[in-house]
Amino acid sequence: MSCAHARPVHPVQIDGDLTVQTAALQKTKLLQALRVPYAVIELDLSQVSEIDTTGVQLLLQGCTICMVLGGALRLVCLSPAVREVIELLNLQDRFAAAANHCPECVDIQGRTVCSAV
Repeated sequence: MSCAHARPVHPVQIDGDLTVQTAALQKTKLLQALRVPYAVIELDLSQVSEIDTTGVQLLLQGCTICMVLGGALRLVCLSPAVREVIELLNLQDRFAAAANHCPECVDIQGRTVCSAV
């Protein structure tokens, strides 16, 4: 489902590794993008060559922060390494939910009820 609410979209590119060795640097980049409330962050992961559980935790944390701020985090252009780890950990639904999160479209029971369509 595509939401008709107009929210700013901010593309963010992550390059290189998303691992315990690079997590602090990548976290800083991600947190800077997350400062805009109600925004849609499109996180381009096409250039991520390696990802470990620390990288996955960072992505999940980004999803949570976006949702708390009323925004959404969309993972776009997944590299083969990222796609493999997400599928291995069966996190496709979790990231899909974060990508489509729209507070205006969800009622108190969590049902999608987009009023802008």
